[in-house]
Amino acid sequence: MPSSTATTSHLLRRRSRRSPASTGTPPAMKRCCRRPGSGTGRSRKHCRPKPMPDSSPTSSISRCRRPIDATAAAGDRNGNNSCSTCITARTCRPSATAAGPGDASGTVFCRAAKCTDAAHGVLMHTTRRHCPIYVITLDHAKERQQTISARLRELGLAFEFISGVDGRGLKLENHPDYEPIKRRLFYGRDLSQGEFGCILAHRNVYRHMQEQQVEMAVVLEDDSILTEELPDVIEALERIADNWDLVRFLGRDKNYRSTRPIRPLEGTSAMLARQLGIPGGAYGYMLNLKAAKRLNRMTQKNWLAIDTLHGAVWLTGLRTLAVAPSPVLPNDESPSCIDTQDDNLRWDKTVRLEGGMRLIYPVTRGLWKFYLACCTGWIRLKSLLCDRGDVKRVGTHGS
Repeated sequence: MPSSTATTSHLLRRRSRRSPASTGTPPAMKRCCRRPGSGTGRSRKHCRPKPMPDSSPTSSISRCRRPIDATAAAGDRNGNNSCSTCITARTCRPSATAAGPGDASGTVFCRAAKCTDAAHGVLMHTTRRHCPIYVITLDHAKERQQTISARLRELGLAFEFISGVDGRGLKLENHPDYEPIKRRLFYGRDLSQGEFGCILAHRNVYRHMQEQQVEMAVVLEDDSILTEELPDVIEALERIADNWDLVRFLGRDKNYRSTRPIRPLEGTSAMLARQLGIPGGAYGYMLNLKAAKRLNRMTQKNWLAIDTLHGAVWLTGLRTLAVAPSPVLPNDESPSCIDTQDDNLRWDKTVRLEGGMRLIYPVTRGLWKFYLACCTGWIRLKSLLCDRGDVKRVGTHGS
């Protein structure tokens, strides 16, 4: 039997081998190297200390609600040189530029996070899906281009300028895309040069969408006023894209009075609605590829103003809706490009006909008004059951 001295020495040696001090392993790591309920240690590769949470300023402020200065400063402190405010830097891809008429900066926008590049460091909104925005403008309208460019950047929306058509250089009587007889019989006068140039400018957008196979887009005129809710409305409309072909943004009080609400737009304070009658205004709308193809075909021969064509749903056959209140408003403080081109001629309702056409005009005008009343009344009744059914489905789903 071994002596007590030898036994004591053996126990001390075993304890020293188990002691953390003898191995240089920190006590916390020594404990993590044991599985609960067992006496065996884990492999060394599982014993790495967990990383500490990021305590930098970027993680302490919500990315969507972060003040602009704090966002830019945090991005600089983190050394992110590519896209300082993107949620994930790897998802930032240049999707479009603001390069176009009147803009030489060519600012690159982020498709994933809807932010500008590191030179600006601003994140205002995030969207899951990219919807192109086309701004119609004349090449010489520099001030308008700068104003709407700045506003779209504030909202975090990528956009592209589409060149408009200056109607002052057009001769309507000889233009192959104009139908003067229909226009004169039903309206007593020709389209103004500004109105006709506006039609051709919007047709440029439709052709672009058809050539590039753009599934969905927002169209704005360069003098429109954009509200803070525009990005949320676009995203909400994208989620229900199967329910519409054309959504008009009509922001005057008379438009709201002639609107039938259908259902709330999720994530916004606005309602999806049906516009009753033929309201005027083409300063903002959203359309899909089907609508672009249809409108492109229907603007090959023109006698209706573009906003009248948008409202004549029995002619277009498109599922045309509206948003109330509108995220895009008309700018009544400054004259539109149409008015500057034709000296407000489009508001002059004077009959400018001669000879036999002037004699028959009261009859043709009366027939046209009767036709419009019948068509709008039919659309009002036809859509009523559909809209009520949609309201009931939304109410049942919400309850």
